[in-house]
Amino acid sequence: MPNVETKNLTVSSGTVGFPATLIATDPEHDIAVFRPATNPFTNMPKTFGGPGASGSPQTKAAFVHLAVGRPLDGEEIVACGFPFGEPGLVTTSGAIASAWKTEVLTTAKAAGMTIPVEVYWVDLRINPGNSGGPVFRMGDQSVVAMVVELGGSLGSAVPAKYIAEFLKTHDIPFSLRLRTR
Repeated sequence: MPNVETKNLTVSSGTVGFPATLIATDPEHDIAVFRPATNPFTNMPKTFGGPGASGSPQTKAAFVHLAVGRPLDGEEIVACGFPFGEPGLVTTSGAIASAWKTEVLTTAKAAGMTIPVEVYWVDLRINPGNSGGPVFRMGDQSVVAMVVELGGSLGSAVPAKYIAEFLKTHDIPFSLRLRTR
């Protein structure tokens, strides 16, 4: 939670900072909510490109939904973020390596906490700058987790159920998607 110490919302892997008010934190799950003083994306360059992007339609963004049900091991996912100071959003694909892990997150250890929490291990390319970014399930495009830590070839992600609990506790509106199998 490096943003907590500076009281700035950091976008684009630490290269752009915006004044923001810290609303709430949960070091046990490495979750924080900020309210930026202004929209941080207003003056950022609009980038759209890469292989296959030519002629692709640009659509208006929709709200994402949190999926609080446990994903399946091996389920296809994508994560978004601003790794290594990239000026545009980078999306990477992979799979849920294990939806049945527990660990004490680095932020929890720094706060003196020792009880492990549930995490998902994700097998996808994440780097500094992906932390705090969403992990989407490819099947229904809902958010199943949030990237929190890198750990060798696998990363750790906090399940959406903890994000939903956190948002509910702090009266922050959100949308849930319940998955039926």
